Amino acid sequence: MQTKTVLNVKVDKTLKTRARHLAQDLGVPLSIIVNAQLKQFVREKRLTLGEPLTMSAELERALGPIDRDIKKGRNVSKGFTDVKKMIEYLEED
Repeated sequence: MQTKTVLNVKVDKTLKTRARHLAQDLGVPLSIIVNAQLKQFVREKRLTLGEPLTMSAELERALGPIDRDIKKGRNVSKGFTDVKKMIEYLEED
């Protein structure tokens, strides 16, 4: 049986509350999340930090018309499983 210990870490109160609620939403105690991160840190011997990936406003503006076309079924070709049929479709007038 593994011996357990207590780890006291100063954490921003709001961050702790948000993390605890998210862990509850996932159905696990916050200690499971913390332990999983510590195990990954020890196993991989590296720390990965980063912001969530988000699109820039410029990219969102550029993709907006494409998204609207897809939702309306405009400017979208059918799917193909045969390359020859795809080329024939693309070469049609």
